[in-house]
Amino acid sequence: MTIEREKGWRDIGWCIRPLKTLSVTSCLKEVHAEQPGRLWYSSDPRPTAEAAMSLAGKSMAPAIADLAMDLMEQDRPIEAAGWKIEWFGGVSKGQVHFNMTRPGAPGCWQVCVGFEREVSEQGEIKRAALDAENAKMDPRELVLRLLNDEETEETAFRAKEGNFRAPRRGDEVSVISATALRSFPDVPPGPPARISNFNCTDAQGPFDPDEIYWPGIALTAHAPLIWDDRAINASGDLGRSDVFLGPEVLCVLSTVLQELGKEGQVAEAMEKYVKQGFWSSCTGRAILLEELGLCAVREARGFLDNSVMEVLATVSALAAEKSVASVMEDYRTLITRLPALGFDHAETQYDCNDMDDFLHVTRDGDIATLHLRTENGEYRLVHDEDSGTFLVHDCAREQGLGSFEVEQDENGTWNAKILSASDEYSSRTVTSFNDAVRITSSASCCLEEDHPIEEEGFSP
Repeated sequence: MTIEREKGWRDIGWCIRPLKTLSVTSCLKEVHAEQPGRLWYSSDPRPTAEAAMSLAGKSMAPAIADLAMDLMEQDRPIEAAGWKIEWFGGVSKGQVHFNMTRPGAPGCWQVCVGFEREVSEQGEIKRAALDAENAKMDPRELVLRLLNDEETEETAFRAKEGNFRAPRRGDEVSVISATALRSFPDVPPGPPARISNFNCTDAQGPFDPDEIYWPGIALTAHAPLIWDDRAINASGDLGRSDVFLGPEVLCVLSTVLQELGKEGQVAEAMEKYVKQGFWSSCTGRAILLEELGLCAVREARGFLDNSVMEVLATVSALAAEKSVASVMEDYRTLITRLPALGFDHAETQYDCNDMDDFLHVTRDGDIATLHLRTENGEYRLVHDEDSGTFLVHDCAREQGLGSFEVEQDENGTWNAKILSASDEYSSRTVTSFNDAVRITSSASCCLEEDHPIEEEGFSP
């Protein structure tokens, strides 16, 4: 399917179609229209999740900032949607932090609201004096000092808290960040619901969104860089964000803000961005997937709520199904030809990709198993030819990565329908699944080069 698109401003990227002409239903119909083939679908969920996080993060930012002000002014916890929300730490660099926990449940989400810093009365005096000194200096010297990252009076001015006043209600928000904690006082140990322990941190914070990295990062959503009324980047301004943890914490915040009656703030901010329009730095299919994420948030009135999470789950399932369907021909080639070539035991494995990957096939009646060892892990891909089920299993973690129902139509095209996904909700699980699928396809190509069918006189 080809969608005609206009180039973006000054020929940068591509224009996103007006959201008023689209819907989740229409976008999903277009996504489904593409037939599985030798295309990689493993990255499909990312543009949808990133576009949804980007628009929801910007739309919800004023309401999240309002919640932070509520906590500071009341100086006591707020309870909403089953969450206990409590101001944490002081105010530094214009940042206000708060923790969200559920009584009796493990884990904690720590959220930071970074406000645009406003100069205090004391700072205005020092700012004027500093500007007067800078006016006397050769501009070239000023530029050189900046390029050499020298400690300057400007650096000292920005580092002193007294030069800036405390954030106030209504101040512009520069960034919203969130972190997943797996330990917190007075709650059971473990990660927040649906989150992998692997993705969390034991540190208590407060976490500074200006830092390059810290464990447990879920979301870093910046305010957009906007000139005049030009369109904004559909998936831009996210910074360091996780496509699994980010939507999860925004979904939690959505339920909290909705119960606190802040829907109007969110909807107003969302409409402002929708009217400006969007452009994409992606290409082809990824732009359509971004449009799907934007439509989902628009239909949720600016929130990333359960309805948006269902769209993300649908795209993830579709990506997995199409990935399996596109690799089944390669898989069948391997389980047919490898045993015929003697690669049917752990001690007699086929190696490929410069000995990075090792494969062999075993069979138990109608159940064929491809054993795959790659640089990144060990997997079993099991096809029950009688029932039509296909399973992908991570051997190192003893974890199922997904089970599918597969069948071949009258034209020889493979189709797959997901039966169950992995229990672990993390990027690590998806990486393992993609690794197993990609290496299966790669190994089939290598086998054709190493042992051409023409030489053997038969076809699988």
